[in-house]
Amino acid sequence: MEALRAKLGDPLLTYLGYSYGTLIGAEYASAYPDKVRALVLDGAVDPTINTVDQDKTQSAGFQLAFSRFAAACTKKGSSCKLSADPQGFVARLMAKAAANPIPSGKASDARKAGDGAVLLGVISALYDQTQWPTLTTALVDADKGDANGILALDDQYNERSPDGTYSNIEDANAAIGCADTVQRPTLAQARALEPVWRASNPLFGGSAASSLGFCSLWKAAPDEQIVVGDKHAAPILVIGTTGDPATPISGARHLATLLGSGRLLVWDGDGHTAYPKTSCVTNAVDAYLIDLKVPPVATTCPAS
Repeated sequence: MEALRAKLGDPLLTYLGYSYGTLIGAEYASAYPDKVRALVLDGAVDPTINTVDQDKTQSAGFQLAFSRFAAACTKKGSSCKLSADPQGFVARLMAKAAANPIPSGKASDARKAGDGAVLLGVISALYDQTQWPTLTTALVDADKGDANGILALDDQYNERSPDGTYSNIEDANAAIGCADTVQRPTLAQARALEPVWRASNPLFGGSAASSLGFCSLWKAAPDEQIVVGDKHAAPILVIGTTGDPATPISGARHLATLLGSGRLLVWDGDGHTAYPKTSCVTNAVDAYLIDLKVPPVATTCPAS
């Protein structure tokens, strides 16, 4: 990023980073505080927690997001197609798919969805509140024997093209994630955590724990980490969403404090990241990026 800034001839960096991009921005501000013009860090990652705690915190974030999805489905006056217990509906569907994978229902697609595909479909939809109705329909259809909707959500998450090819997102996530990871639990350690995490988080805990063992197989040593801290950079806008499944708001709160010059903007909304999903957030971010006007302390944007 510093090389790109210099090559472009910009005296200072203006940057918008989402999710993992918030870690890159925070590390940049810590390494080059005198080169910061305006950094927006939306869906902030907490750079201080270790791999195990990060995965556990994220799985709790998905559980919270699912609870908000379920509450919206079952609110008074609604007729929730997932019954009065959406989590129980998903659990039963996963058990059904594990015993007998569910066919696509699309003539040109011979794939079947197992329990992992059902869970990934749920995870995919929780990233964006506008996908909640799609998720409901996909789950109901899968329960009736047609997993086309679930597989479409999976394809969206995995960046699978209609011709069956994939982007390099999974390869990139593996390489980058393991390069950043100093703590690398073994497969045995990950498996030991599965029943423990599943007990407190039935839908998401087990899969979160099982993923912990991957980087123990990665042979390359981790990169040298940049310690994120207060290096007296210009004001940095950090955004957290109360219902964010992938980067819970606790990360944004901590990062804003850690940076010293961080100014926290909270969106009382759902889904992963906030800009430009609501006018309140959009106006605040635009004013900062264009005119360097930071929002007042303790600004919270309402749900839209």
